[in-house]
Amino acid sequence: MNLFRNKKEKERRVWPVAIKINNGITAWQARTAEWLNVRTVKFSRRQQLGFLIAVCLLLGGGSLYLLCKAIL
Repeated sequence: MNLFRNKKEKERRVWPVAIKINNGITAWQARTAEWLNVRTVKFSRRQQLGFLIAVCLLLGGGSLYLLCKAIL
């Protein structure tokens, strides 16, 4: 009696469109990070912390809004 058989691993297909989307998102993230680094290089520690809190509140609030809108 074989309760736990070894299942053969399925072949994984590589989707060219998914790779292009992934590369595009990664490039956009890198460009955005570089842009933010250039803009905030002269910020003091306090300004950096304030900016981080503002970005987190903005993006977190937007995510919460979308979540509530999807549920209700």
